[in-house]
Amino acid sequence: PGVRVVANTPRVRGYLDYNLRALTYLQGTSDDDLRHRLNAQATVNAWDQRLFVDLAGSIDDELRSALGAPSSGSLSDANRSSNTSLRFSPYWRSRLGGSVDSEFRYALQSSNSEAADRADLTAETLSASLSSIGSRDLLGWTASALSQDVDYDLGRDTRSDSVQAGLIIVPDPRW
Repeated sequence: PGVRVVANTPRVRGYLDYNLRALTYLQGTSDDDLRHRLNAQATVNAWDQRLFVDLAGSIDDELRSALGAPSSGSLSDANRSSNTSLRFSPYWRSRLGGSVDSEFRYALQSSNSEAADRADLTAETLSASLSSIGSRDLLGWTASALSQDVDYDLGRDTRSDSVQAGLIIVPDPRW
């Protein structure tokens, strides 16, 4: 069984989804199994179709390996873990000079697992993108930059930076 709640208003679009999975063995060859999963995602129009906030989260308990020790339905078993992921991402969209679309975004993501051998992580991302393409333009361009820091609790932290640029050619439909 599951429950899904959907919001589709001018200010908030999103969903919350919960489901329960149950496995019952009729011959008594193994213990019954019960698993929960919760997913949620929303985009909030915080100000005048310019400032938005994306929110997402999930909680899931799972078997870590199909070949692991049998489960007795308890999360304390060595082969089971509960995983949590959360994401918060505000961003600004606007049109610059009447012909350049822009987006500036910050994202903070956290993923945690109860399993001792799986790394928890926190990632921070900054990105910016610009694009110049109109419905009547034959040529356009796009440029984006991204910087990401990832902090792993079991390993080495990483940082990546990238810059991309591109040319957009829109053929005339009469061709």
